[in-house]
Amino acid sequence: MKHLSSAITVFLLAFTISESLAQEKPKIVFDKLSFEFGAMKQDSLYVAFFSFENKGTVPLKIYHVSSRIYDLNSKSFIPATVGWIVPSWSPEPVPPGKMGFVKAAIQPKGRPGKFTETIMVGSNADSSKVILNLSGEIK
Repeated sequence: MKHLSSAITVFLLAFTISESLAQEKPKIVFDKLSFEFGAMKQDSLYVAFFSFENKGTVPLKIYHVSSRIYDLNSKSFIPATVGWIVPSWSPEPVPPGKMGFVKAAIQPKGRPGKFTETIMVGSNADSSKVILNLSGEIK
C-alpha cells in the first residue's frame, strides 16, 4: 500500500508540473500599436518600426506578419499588393524579458492619397494575433 501511495503522489506531482508548464505562454507587449507617416513622397522608401517585449515566461516566436489595406473609397479591407508593403520581424524566438521587432517597409510610388494599413502579427503569445496600424498621405 505504501508503494501505491508513493506512485500516486509521484504521478500527481508530475501531472501538476506538466499542466503548469503547458499553460505557460509568452506575452507580447508592443511599445505602440499605430504609426502615422504623415505626408509621404511617392519616390521615397519609408519604414515603420514597432518594438515589443516578451513579458511572458517562455520564448516568443513570431509565425507570420501579413498586411491588408483599408481602402477609404470602398470602405473595406483589401489585400496589400506585392511590393507595396514588405514586413519583416525578429527571426529568432525572443526570450522572456527581451525585446523583438516588427518592421513594415512601404514603397508608395504610384499610390497617391490617404491610406490606412493594417498589419496582423501572428505568434505563440497569449494573444496570438496583434493588429498594428499604419497611416499616412502620399503626395
